[in-house]
Amino acid sequence: MKMMPDELNQLLRDVSRLTGQSLPAALEEDAPLFCPPPASGAGDFYLIGLIGGKDVGKSALVNALVGREITAITSHGPGTQEAVAYVHVSRENSLRVLLEREIPGRFRIVTHQQAHLERQVLVDLPDVDSFYADHMALTRRILRHLLFPLWIQSVEKYADFGPQALLTKVAAGNAPGNFIFCLNKVDQLPAASVGEIQADYGQRLARVLSLPAPPRVWAISALRGDHYELPELSRILAQQKSAAQVQTSLEQAALRRRQSALAWVDAQDLPGRAGRLRRLVDDAQETLNDRLGLPLLEGFLPQLLDDPQYHTSLLDQCLGRRLSAWPLVGALHGIFAGLGKLLRAPSLHAKLILPSAHPGLGRDLVNGQTIAQTLQTTFALLQQSHPVLSDLYHEQKYWEISPAVAAEGQLRHALSQTLDAQRQSAVAQFEPRHSPAMFLLRNLLSVGALVWFVLLQPLLLLFLQPRTANESWALRLVQAFSASQVIVALVFVVIYLSLLWYLLRWDTQRRLNRQFTQWRRLDANPSADASPNLTACAMNWLNDLTAPIRSELARYEAVAQRVDLLRAPASSPSPLYAGERAG
Repeated sequence: MKMMPDELNQLLRDVSRLTGQSLPAALEEDAPLFCPPPASGAGDFYLIGLIGGKDVGKSALVNALVGREITAITSHGPGTQEAVAYVHVSRENSLRVLLEREIPGRFRIVTHQQAHLERQVLVDLPDVDSFYADHMALTRRILRHLLFPLWIQSVEKYADFGPQALLTKVAAGNAPGNFIFCLNKVDQLPAASVGEIQADYGQRLARVLSLPAPPRVWAISALRGDHYELPELSRILAQQKSAAQVQTSLEQAALRRRQSALAWVDAQDLPGRAGRLRRLVDDAQETLNDRLGLPLLEGFLPQLLDDPQYHTSLLDQCLGRRLSAWPLVGALHGIFAGLGKLLRAPSLHAKLILPSAHPGLGRDLVNGQTIAQTLQTTFALLQQSHPVLSDLYHEQKYWEISPAVAAEGQLRHALSQTLDAQRQSAVAQFEPRHSPAMFLLRNLLSVGALVWFVLLQPLLLLFLQPRTANESWALRLVQAFSASQVIVALVFVVIYLSLLWYLLRWDTQRRLNRQFTQWRRLDANPSADASPNLTACAMNWLNDLTAPIRSELARYEAVAQRVDLLRAPASSPSPLYAGERAG
């Protein structure tokens, strides 16, 4: 997958925002960066532009290349003030549309009818070292459309820094293999010095462009066209590029653009920054686990889960739910539960979750401090070791007391919700079953016992015991249902129902203890949002404390994946002009 220019520009802007570094010069508003045509293929025509400073002989070279005077040769004044384009008559309208859009009113078109140069446009640009700012702005805008820049320097000015700086910017978006370098006015040198100056210019270009070897530099004299290398250069420029050659040049320019972007991205050291963030995540998580995690998991949470009062309270609620469908036994449980609440102290878990119920208890939860105080000192220590935390936690400054107290409140709220979820989960397990068989069994064991001990048993004794001759049925009936007998029967009913209540309570506690064992496990899944596990709740809270660091790391990793799209292998540049790198 190849990165398109818009996607590439967006990537560079994202890297700039991520690292806080300025964008590369290639993305400046007036950057002279080559922009390929939007349509695929070579396009309708391609531009060869002459770029150079004042008095380097650009106009003379243009006239020499086309074989007639199309631009005035000046050695004083402002120099070339407009772009002069030499184009085949069939491409005049298309070129005019481009120039009107880029440099309206600042161009002149000269047409020709040479069929072998139908798709090639030769452009003479204003001087790049002009004192006139609008000259440079015009040149920069045209440079965005020059696939083949022709850099021309004279023997007096080839070492000037200004053109070299512009060349560096242009080369960030175009392949050096598409460039042509000319050294003009060599007729002013002794013949023996031409090669030396030519080689020196090539070495300077190699340093500027970071090339492994100096590029070809054409030694020419625009005023003496039949001498030096101008005739050979003219023959090469008179050979129109094929659509395939232009397409290859476009691909090489796109490759150079990606390489320039990668060079800037590599300079931002994204892997190093991501590595430091990974170490910061590990360091922060380890420090938080040591100073907060262990005290929470080994001290604070066990106090919540092992509180006998909490166990009894939950047992009463579960048993009450289970006995709600048991006649008589449920009422007896209500009496026992009410007495138990009167005798029991407030639940410890309520004090720990809501310290306002017992203000002094919140002082010795973690390392002799409150959770908020421990969190504050922990992040103050981390911030001293890693100043980058100031930027990552600009909205949650846990080294300050207010955010730390808010974080403690979030933990207490989450633990409270988890305990509520535990209570709901436990109570739901003892939801009575309303099947006919269970309804009959519950009523038989409860109401049936009352009927048996108070009514049926006395009646059976009345009829089954032998009766004397003078003993009347009425007397025996009164004796069977006397106050003493009824009281004894009711005592037996209460004892029976109490035993039944105790048996159900024992079974409920046994099942609830298994549930507590599951809640007490330290290997509970910390990512289960709905899990009623205090350990998972505390671990999620600890993980949330490092969320800003991990979020920043995720941003770096996402950008790194997009950068990898730029690293697709591509073919090496190939010369587009015959003999371009020869000699």
